[in-house]
Amino acid sequence: MKRVLKIFFLLFAFALPVCFVAQNNDEEYSTAKRQYDAGEYNVAAQIFQKLATQGNVKAIYRLGRCYEEGRGVGKNEAEAVKLYIQAADHGHAKAQYRAARAYEKGMSVSADAKKAFSFYRSSAEQGNAKAQYQLAKCYKKGIGTKKDVDKAFNYYKQSAEQDYAKAQLALGKCYMEGHGVKKDIPIAKKWLHKAVNNSDGGHQLLKDIKKDAKNGDRDSQEVLELLAEN
Repeated sequence: MKRVLKIFFLLFAFALPVCFVAQNNDEEYSTAKRQYDAGEYNVAAQIFQKLATQGNVKAIYRLGRCYEEGRGVGKNEAEAVKLYIQAADHGHAKAQYRAARAYEKGMSVSADAKKAFSFYRSSAEQGNAKAQYQLAKCYKKGIGTKKDVDKAFNYYKQSAEQDYAKAQLALGKCYMEGHGVKKDIPIAKKWLHKAVNNSDGGHQLLKDIKKDAKNGDRDSQEVLELLAEN
């Protein structure tokens, strides 16, 4: 019994400082995030750097953003991508999305469609709307995986339901054209209207649609026709 108690107290004594470190870590991260949001990038980057060396995954991702945008540190795409991949390997959804984008576009790493697909899928499975949209495009076009219009539709739908404008437009087109779902013009119009009226990006989408339609893109012309109907 005494031996069991001794082991228990030893474990407790070891765990207690670890808990305090984790708590302080989280508090410092919150402070750094507030500084970043307030535009105090130099202070924020220093704290993110400190926490990143201690293995704080959120700080690793945020430090990557600092390097990508040149905020508080010199702009350095290669360093940003390295940090995104590091955080992504530890399951950080936003980092997985950015790592996927890097592999898709060959940003400071060799372009690798399969790695891009894998990271998009991991991020999408955690509910990241942008990753769900990109994963849908991968299935639609066969990027890093086999083409699958049904899966493309499902991921467009998941993303659109999280109010992501680009996905709402893509989902509307799926219903408009009958890709991955039965053609349904009333539902297509509903999602197309949601897309162009979305407060986050809808105005730019409509401008792009009009531009593409003017240049002869038939899909964009049909979208405008549906939007013009009552």
